[in-house]
Amino acid sequence: MSKDKSAQLITPARLAQAVTGDAWTLHILRHAFRGARRYSQWRELFTSEGMPIPEPVLSDRLSRLVSYQILERQPAAPQGVHREYRLTDRGLELWTLLISIRDWEARYAKGRRGKTTSMILHTSCGHATHPVLICTHCGEKVTARDTRLEMIATRSSALAAKLVNVPNTRRSNAVGRGGRSKFLQSQTLQIIGDRWSNMLLGALFLGKHGFDELRLFLAIPPAILSNRLAKFVTLGILRKESHDETPRRKFYRLTEKGLELFSIVIFTVDWGNRWLTAHPENFRILHTTCGATLRPSLNCSHCHEHLQRQTVQLIP
Repeated sequence: MSKDKSAQLITPARLAQAVTGDAWTLHILRHAFRGARRYSQWRELFTSEGMPIPEPVLSDRLSRLVSYQILERQPAAPQGVHREYRLTDRGLELWTLLISIRDWEARYAKGRRGKTTSMILHTSCGHATHPVLICTHCGEKVTARDTRLEMIATRSSALAAKLVNVPNTRRSNAVGRGGRSKFLQSQTLQIIGDRWSNMLLGALFLGKHGFDELRLFLAIPPAILSNRLAKFVTLGILRKESHDETPRRKFYRLTEKGLELFSIVIFTVDWGNRWLTAHPENFRILHTTCGATLRPSLNCSHCHEHLQRQTVQLIP
């Protein structure tokens, strides 16, 4: 497959990662779920966390989120002049992605003193929880090893081209800001805080392991790919292996720590498949235990009840 053709192949993961694969965007969404509605509120919240966001960046990300129909602008009051940004139904469904990020951080991204940065509270049972990834069809727990991909590659539509060609491939400057936020810690940002890293993670879960295989699939510049792979190995989510017959050729395999990122990836893919693609049947992740197309959901690790957006609280 040529690089030009590879660049035109679109998956739901790639579409969704074009939207969510940016640290500033994820922080904006986090604040939106906590009640931020106005431009000034986001600006003040970022400043209070020690990571002031440049005004052109905030304006750009809010505009993008409106164009992607994740946020919508509404009058702050009936017949009011001021307008607020509110999450749409499409935007509200991203709560599972944010919860999955927070849970992975609680288990793998410790604070400076080795303590967990936060916890997730299930208000229905009153206990802290590590959300468990569940197949909605059969109710069983799901891991990356329990899934299989069926994909028909499709060419880019006008929407796909708009999303994939967004000039957002450089590492976000939010990655280097040492703010006081307890969400998106340094190592997490290096994994999902820019689009190339986010897309690389998705490709690894799709079974792409060789350097050239990843380069062609992602249409990524070799220098950027080398940088991201080395970073992933340093962070402990990848291990580098030599090919049995050609030792100079290297393959990259997800470690147990890396495999635990599956919830983040699967909710990204599921969201993209339902909201951004014209033919979701062309991209199916099957739960091999029951044979059904995987529709992921989360259960409480303590009471085993289904988690809902309204019954989950982040502490602090």
